This record gives sequence, C-alpha cells and structure tokens, in this order.
Amino acid sequence: ATGTAGDRDGAACVAAWLQSRPAPLQAWLRLRLA
Repeated sequence: ATGTAGDRDGAACVAAWLQSRPAPLQAWLRLRLA
C-alpha cells in the first residue's frame, strides 16, 4: 500500500467496526492487533 485514500477509508471502516464492538472485545482486539 502507498497511503492512498482507499487505505485511509479502509482504516476508518475498521475503526468504525471496532467502535461498535463490546468493550471487552475491543480490548482483546487491541492486544491481538497491536
């Protein structure tokens, strides 16, 4: 990837999805994806 708009849109989509998850799952995902 080259930092295109598509990449940023994808990151925003993932962020929005994470925001909709329960807090314990968010914390677990942060550990897994860090």
